[in-house]
Amino acid sequence: MKSITMRAGMWGLAAMFAGGVLLWQWQPARKANARPSAPGTFCGLYADSPLCASGQVECKTCHTATPPGVNPFGQQVKDAMGADGKPLSHEAFTSGLQQALKKIEGMDADKDGVTNLVEIQKGYAPGDASVKPTESVACEPGQPGCGYDYIRAYKKVSQDFCGQMVSFEDLEKFREVQDKKGAISALLDKCFDTPYWNGKNGVIWQMSHRKIRPGKYGKAGEDAGLFPVADYYLDYNLITYAHTDNRDARLLLTAQYYVGRKEENGKSVYYKMDKDPDTNYFGNPIYSIVPKEKRAGVMTTPWTLGLITMFSVIPRATAAQMYRSYLGKDIAKREGLYPVRNEPADYDNKNVRAEGCKGCHQTLDAMAYPFTRYNGVSVQAGKLLTYIPDRMKFFERDEGPRIKLVPESGVLLGKRVKDLMEWAQVAANSDEFAQATVLDYWKLLMGAEPSFPKERQAFEKLWKDFKSVHQYGVERMLHALVQSEVYGAP
Repeated sequence: MKSITMRAGMWGLAAMFAGGVLLWQWQPARKANARPSAPGTFCGLYADSPLCASGQVECKTCHTATPPGVNPFGQQVKDAMGADGKPLSHEAFTSGLQQALKKIEGMDADKDGVTNLVEIQKGYAPGDASVKPTESVACEPGQPGCGYDYIRAYKKVSQDFCGQMVSFEDLEKFREVQDKKGAISALLDKCFDTPYWNGKNGVIWQMSHRKIRPGKYGKAGEDAGLFPVADYYLDYNLITYAHTDNRDARLLLTAQYYVGRKEENGKSVYYKMDKDPDTNYFGNPIYSIVPKEKRAGVMTTPWTLGLITMFSVIPRATAAQMYRSYLGKDIAKREGLYPVRNEPADYDNKNVRAEGCKGCHQTLDAMAYPFTRYNGVSVQAGKLLTYIPDRMKFFERDEGPRIKLVPESGVLLGKRVKDLMEWAQVAANSDEFAQATVLDYWKLLMGAEPSFPKERQAFEKLWKDFKSVHQYGVERMLHALVQSEVYGAP
């Protein structure tokens, strides 16, 4: 970092080699010099401490901002070492440091009412009185219940949301701030407006890959591929639009408009559009556009119709993809099954009533019917990438006469829906949608699904609040997540 480079001379080569706690060997004139073995010795004793999560402890564990100065904990270690002024061998230094650390475990260096040992176990710097554990007994390091580490949370927000390390200067300023919670919130808001977070190929875009399933070969418009069919940037734009500036996240399923993106002053600006600007690829008039009143967010974009629905007569794959991507239920894994009476009807003679198929298709087929009036690239229907009310009649020759009986109404989550617009409303207002949306960000920021009891409790509160308190505002939800103990735990 720039700040480290600027201070390399001031800190000295020893500080850079140590990479963590800088402890000393006694020299004539009692000079304190760094020992590269000190971090390993410390973490050898306290391997389970969050302070040793990276294998090295930070300089601040024993030192002030300008080593070789020491903080109260470092002073206790120094006194406990009791060196006589002679240089110590590696073995003597390691043994002496181990004994000194054990000797002062029961002391309270920063006089905050918590012993050195408990602070180390919980991941707190025992020489820093500005932060301390919320409980006076040891808990499992790194897990909820171990308090909120403002320094760690501040660093993590910068990395997670801005994509950069906190500079030395900014971190020093943050240490002096009284309202650390407010400072973290301010940094988070700043990061929300960066290209790293909301720009083209930013974090939100990358989170959307598995939902959109982009394929360069079929892309139209900007950055077009060899066989342009549709522009999936419209899908990324809509998701990002719905997930930023505390707009209603449900718009990504219910919006009856498209979203464009432009660059202004180095930032991405997203705006609503009435139509896709590239509806006549190659000047071919068979390409059309979904009427505004028949649009349902990302489920009816040109890319979804062209590259997911494609040639499907009954778009089961499209319905399954939407169910998996936005409601978090994978039909292939037998998740979210709501069997419908008399289904599957097998209108297209695909043998979906077979014993190994019926269990899933009792839910999937009824869920897919509302998608059947949206044509992908099946030329039988005449117009591509659009809504065709009588679409099913065009497939009678290939699929048989029963195909005309496929209804436009269906069932989602056990509820009857008359068309895809109602499908979108039921989906967007469901608990499943809220859970899936919050879980995407949880996994991004926490690294895995909630597993510990307190994590599961925190997650449940978060997705419920996302609906009732945060009013489907993703940024409001993220503020709550960042301020939670599970995010800021040491």
